[in-house]
Amino acid sequence: MFSSRHIETRMHDLRHRILILGYVLGGWLPLQEVSAEVPLRQRAMDVFILNDGTRLLGLLLNPEDRNVHRVLCEAAWLKSQVPTLFEHARRAVCPTLAESQTVESKLRAHIQTLKQNPPHDLERIGWLTERLTDLLPQPDAEWSPDAVVLEFPVRLVRRTFLLKPDVRRIGAVAILNQVADAHTRSADSLAQELRDLSAGSVLRTDVPHTAAAADSDDQRFLRILMAAESLFGNRCRLIRHSGQYVSADPESIDLTELLPQMLLAEHQNQLSDVLNQLIKPNSAGAVAFPAKDKPTAIVQPLASRATAMAERQNAALVEVTQMHLDAGKPTARVDIEIYFRAPGETVWKKRAQVDGTATSVDITSEQTQHIANDPQVRQITGLFSQLGADSGSLAAAMSVGAVVQAAQAKAQQQLTTYLSASQRPIDSFSLQEAHLAELPDNDGDQ
Repeated sequence: MFSSRHIETRMHDLRHRILILGYVLGGWLPLQEVSAEVPLRQRAMDVFILNDGTRLLGLLLNPEDRNVHRVLCEAAWLKSQVPTLFEHARRAVCPTLAESQTVESKLRAHIQTLKQNPPHDLERIGWLTERLTDLLPQPDAEWSPDAVVLEFPVRLVRRTFLLKPDVRRIGAVAILNQVADAHTRSADSLAQELRDLSAGSVLRTDVPHTAAAADSDDQRFLRILMAAESLFGNRCRLIRHSGQYVSADPESIDLTELLPQMLLAEHQNQLSDVLNQLIKPNSAGAVAFPAKDKPTAIVQPLASRATAMAERQNAALVEVTQMHLDAGKPTARVDIEIYFRAPGETVWKKRAQVDGTATSVDITSEQTQHIANDPQVRQITGLFSQLGADSGSLAAAMSVGAVVQAAQAKAQQQLTTYLSASQRPIDSFSLQEAHLAELPDNDGDQ
């Protein structure tokens, strides 16, 4: 028999336990064992439910494409959460032994030719020899990029949940700048960290060009030679404007020759825009950039005038820069075409093209002022001031110039990445692209 006092104590204890349990179940008291996982709707990640049930988180890079998805993923997240897909991507990227040996044999023969024909460029030979050691995958080597771009047919996806473009950009920039746990944190948290990072450094905002896994042996071999030429050879840099070619070397630019050409071309472009609006108005009322060159099976040769300039510089590698500008926004796109004359060839052929785009969002007042202080720019502004240009117009012109400069910097970064794709990463960020025709046979982790 229990005493009444004992029974009352037990009942009090029971009521206390029930009360605590109610608070816990109601969410008022947190349990330490429960993970505070950020809901998917608050993250800066698109969600893809694949046909085999795998849940893939990443950023869709080409939402306009109806046939193929290109998805940017943090490699560490992909490896830990979807290991079978990570391994599938690794096998798709890493060259086979036969492919590596083919490129290796070409490069080995090229190095031997350099050694046999003086003058011996020891630095170039040494650098190319290092590339030989990078070609064949080591048996125990670990594939560990910072990020992966998975390219796969839309038919492999059962369902998608896509973000708004501005939120998607937060996630992409976070991955590109190696913000920790980009896949699992909230968009607000990532945006705040990116703001903190941007105060002390320049952020990566564009997905770097990656060497396609489907590159042919000849393309991979030529990429190595072009990288060597950019480091140890004479690189001819040209600007193409209205069909004319001028040297991109600041010391060689003749402003008295270039400025009238650019002014004439600007008037011609404005007249063309007016005529186009009269014939077929643009509903958006905006000037559209020319379409980017589409890949073609025919290798384009370098124009004759540009060829003559490359000959005078004895350059095997030629960069041709072209600028497209919408001054009203302002927005700029800079295209850089790469021409290369391979050993044994007599003409320069177009091997690749990269580009960079920038808007007024990408520039600072310091960049604009830096351009205004440039001696050559001051020469131009002085000329226009004498012609009656007001200070507001000149300030707007400086802003446009800073946008063009930002676009050019992005294009140059893409070019550097393209040329360095054949060697070990020289940057703290590495990106690999994997083409997946089918899903792995076994189920991926959820």
